[in-house]
Amino acid sequence: MELARKVLWFYVAMSLVFGGLYLLAPELMTKPLGIASIEAMGWTDLRATYGGFQLGMGAFLIWCLRDRSRYGAGLVAFMCLVAALALGRVVGFVIDGFTPAMLAAGVLELGMTVFTLFVLRRLEPSGS
Repeated sequence: MELARKVLWFYVAMSLVFGGLYLLAPELMTKPLGIASIEAMGWTDLRATYGGFQLGMGAFLIWCLRDRSRYGAGLVAFMCLVAALALGRVVGFVIDGFTPAMLAAGVLELGMTVFTLFVLRRLEPSGS
């Protein structure tokens, strides 16, 4: 249970930091990825999609941390999110190719998915 709590807090921090950066400075986050020339509404969409979604995930994880019986729900939600990111990245690799930075991001996302599954499997059932 303690490991799950620590992992959830780490995921909260990640969600809030990355969500905040995408919300307030999306160009800082996208320029290293080769996304530099975007019109104003494109920035707004990035702020909403990347910033808003990650901030929402962080808020959800904080809610999950308020009750031990919700730790599993928080871990599953985050795992699904990261696994979906990894899937999207793999599809992009097949269609568009990849750079070392994109490959590293994909490996990190897959690793986080597997690690979260590991944590979930060690979580005590909420009924015990």
